[in-house]
Amino acid sequence: MVLGQALLALDRHRAQALAWTVGVAALVAVTLLPAPVTLRVELAYAIGSVVVAGTMAVLLRGGFRRPTTPSRPLADAVTPAVSGGIR
Repeated sequence: MVLGQALLALDRHRAQALAWTVGVAALVAVTLLPAPVTLRVELAYAIGSVVVAGTMAVLLRGGFRRPTTPSRPLADAVTPAVSGGIR
């Protein structure tokens, strides 16, 4: 969860979604393996979580880095404070 929040704080929403998608795919793949049900479910949860965390760590360390150029000037992004009518 911390790695996901770090990606969100860096405005990397798509990177977080990618990590979760890869983790869910791993969970499904392990769940479909021929093994006893309880073993498959336990392994699927563990492996899915590790895959999500690993993918997020790679993305945070710079893997698949996107350009850091802001999409709009900072002056447009910052709104001046407005008094709430207090005089």
